[in-house]
Amino acid sequence: MLNQAVTSVFGSATPNNVKINLVQGNPKTALVKTSKNAGLLIVGRRGHGGLGGLLIGSVSSSCIAHAKCPVLVVHAPEDGEND
Repeated sequence: MLNQAVTSVFGSATPNNVKINLVQGNPKTALVKTSKNAGLLIVGRRGHGGLGGLLIGSVSSSCIAHAKCPVLVVHAPEDGEND
């Protein structure tokens, strides 16, 4: 599943500077730990629309506060936003 996701983003030629790593465990802890050896940590944010959609989730917040590298939070598009 992970390889399929990477291929859907990059095609058959994944850039040499992209390292793919699957880690199990608490997302906050695992991402912050992984950030120690990363140049950039990219995390997604689902969003829930309305006022709640303006807030970021606990995993994103934890990464922003504790990661050892820059963090990019990518917001998921609203339904129909990419049409």
